[in-house]
Amino acid sequence: MPTLPATLPLQIRAGAISKPALGNGRHELIWSSGAAVRRIDFDGQAFDEILDLDGADLTRLNNGAPVLDSHRSWNVGNVIGVVESASVRSGRGYATIRLSDRPEVAGIKADIAAGILRNVSVGYSIDEVKTEARKGKPPIMRVTRWTPMELSIVSVPADPAARIVRATDPRTFPLRLVSGDQPARRPTVAELQARIMHQVSGRA
Repeated sequence: MPTLPATLPLQIRAGAISKPALGNGRHELIWSSGAAVRRIDFDGQAFDEILDLDGADLTRLNNGAPVLDSHRSWNVGNVIGVVESASVRSGRGYATIRLSDRPEVAGIKADIAAGILRNVSVGYSIDEVKTEARKGKPPIMRVTRWTPMELSIVSVPADPAARIVRATDPRTFPLRLVSGDQPARRPTVAELQARIMHQVSGRA
């Protein structure tokens, strides 16, 4: 089963701009299809992550979550728009966003309108998971409760095989594991990062 810490940092997953511009800097996005994505845990073992869209808490998106430039959130200049609405329909997550009229965002708006920038990524916290073993296949980590925190316009979609920990956002969020063979005390992200560094240095 995948090795899961007690808390997880913000996760990211690819989406797409789904329609031509709606006018006034507004666009409709598909931020999740709920499809399985192959990931690698802290011990280098593969698993398939499935986001249960019925378990997505859309409160933040529907309360005006930011649209960011490539998940950068360390200053207000990275905010290039706002989420106006979000919903789940026919097994997909949709959102309508409105881009800023600031002069420095004009190039991004023009490239989206021209079809040059097409990729979207959702940043989300994982709140609860169920793990499922499969014979002869990597296990499934089914994310049953999760919270989309922001949407980003990105040049290249997130690598689905990236490690589950990312250093671009210092925040971590408690993770509830409702099933699966895990130790009574799950390690922290820092402990798992130290384990990885020890493994890497041992191979050098």
